Amino acid sequence: PKFDVSMVERELRAIDSEYRNALAADSWRNYQLLKHSANPGHPFAKFGCGNYNTLTNGGKIVNDTTTEGGTSPVDDLAWFWKTYYQTYNIKLCVTGRSSLDA
Repeated sequence: PKFDVSMVERELRAIDSEYRNALAADSWRNYQLLKHSANPGHPFAKFGCGNYNTLTNGGKIVNDTTTEGGTSPVDDLAWFWKTYYQTYNIKLCVTGRSSLDA
């Protein structure tokens, strides 16, 4: 896929909006408290969500470049897709009432 900078920027803004909306939700706060109290060595305790600032390392994407010392996640997204979206990583699960022998 093409990782167009304007589309990545749009998605970053949507993620940031969802993050800001969740901050006031009691269920989100309880979940964060649970994560904070978990064993620090367990994967559950790891950072699980981000906002615009964390996903750009403090920068802003303007005209295909990152300003204010941050980084653009475009290259990271392309690397992630190229590395993990491969056929050897795909699994298929089929459920239904019909027999597979039919």
